[in-house]
Amino acid sequence: MLSSNESAVSGILLGYIASVINYALAVIYFTVLTRFISLEDYGYYNALLSIAGIISMFFPTLGIDWAIVREGAVKYGEGKDPLEHYSALFLISISITMAYTITLIIITPLYITSVIPERFIGIIYLYILYVIVSAFVNILSSYLWMIGRFATQSLGTLIGGMIFRISEIILIIMFKTVYVIITTMLIGQIFTALFYFYNVKKIPILRQGIYILRNNFGKYFSTGIQVWILSYLGTISANMSIYLIYMFLGPSYTGLYTTANNMVGAVTALTGSVINVFRSRLAHIYGSGGEVKNLLRDYVRATVFVTSLLSASAIAASPALPLIGIVAGDYVKAIPYGVALISLSTASSLSSLYINYLWVLERGWHALDIGVKSLAGYLVSLVILLTYAGSLGLYTVVIAGFIGSMIGLMIIFRELGASEIALETILLWIPSIASAYIYVSKSILWPIPQIILMLAPVVTGLLRKPLTASAIDQSPRIFREILAMFTDKRS
Repeated sequence: MLSSNESAVSGILLGYIASVINYALAVIYFTVLTRFISLEDYGYYNALLSIAGIISMFFPTLGIDWAIVREGAVKYGEGKDPLEHYSALFLISISITMAYTITLIIITPLYITSVIPERFIGIIYLYILYVIVSAFVNILSSYLWMIGRFATQSLGTLIGGMIFRISEIILIIMFKTVYVIITTMLIGQIFTALFYFYNVKKIPILRQGIYILRNNFGKYFSTGIQVWILSYLGTISANMSIYLIYMFLGPSYTGLYTTANNMVGAVTALTGSVINVFRSRLAHIYGSGGEVKNLLRDYVRATVFVTSLLSASAIAASPALPLIGIVAGDYVKAIPYGVALISLSTASSLSSLYINYLWVLERGWHALDIGVKSLAGYLVSLVILLTYAGSLGLYTVVIAGFIGSMIGLMIIFRELGASEIALETILLWIPSIASAYIYVSKSILWPIPQIILMLAPVVTGLLRKPLTASAIDQSPRIFREILAMFTDKRS
């Protein structure tokens, strides 16, 4: 197997650092946002992008891009250079991106102007530029992922994210308009693309791309359609959630929901970084014929444990945001919803890892089956609740999310057949749910119960020892003594 000079751990750590810095800047961003941008304008902005997102679903790659990237990583695990897969990915991605952006240009005056106030329409054209640049970013990032250069991939994200956030904060204060958000997103992506290209330094060879697509299109379609359908349904779920909230509850609730989701992102960002590395490492090990079940077990136990700690801590800390001036005005109303949504993060981390595990091992149809059942439970519940219990506001989304999570977990627990994972997940999930419920119901005043429940995952970790010795060895020295308490030395 070819080896990268960058370790998986460095990628996770840099990804984590990028997330921490991004969310530290996001705290400042929300402080500025809630003071200089009206909740209604923010709601229209997100509704506009959700419409663009729905239109994008008519321009699918059918998962062929992900199938190409997956095979490129597997081939790299076998000791081969994935340049031809990089070239094939370029052809597929750019072709579809251009078709989508041209359609947006055509459809904006025909439809979008009829549902969104005209003063916001310029955002769609900035979004089109953002989509084009993002396509190049994703192609270059995918090549780095295929060859295991996680640190470089994460560093590019960090650089682009910092440029985006810092310029966004400054420009919102100066111009006080939602146009700043999409403009700075575009600027950040441009810098990320330049950084990635400097490090990749490879031009796609179109001849090789055409050759590999011509000879493997059927295989890529068969493998890719599985993950594409699941991703497609996930995109529908996300965009339809915003659209349904907009239609049933109005633009202000749309803004509250987006704000609450941003709060959730502070917890799930680390999980995303772990999954990014997990998929590539899994593909490399699978390609080299190594053991994959132990890898899944170690990643699941560690990720669920860390996510539970972050969730309980975020729930305890979130109500303090308006007290220290980070969230102000009408945006304060988003905090109870954000707290409730954060409580679902522990379950979602396990589901995401398991579904990605199945797909990399070419069991995508089974992963799709699990995902469809979970998403169907969520969307059906959401429509029913919004229709008949709209007075619950955004708690309809929380209840529907809980139902969808339980459906997925029950299937996964049954298949894993590992009672220790099921037991640990439940033990680590309960404190977050209880903490969020107590805060939302106001049955006991914040923050005493939240602080007590924040310690529950720590106790579970001390008893169950979910981390492995290798995780400790790969961690920064400053954290090793603390993490060792949660590690079974026999592992």
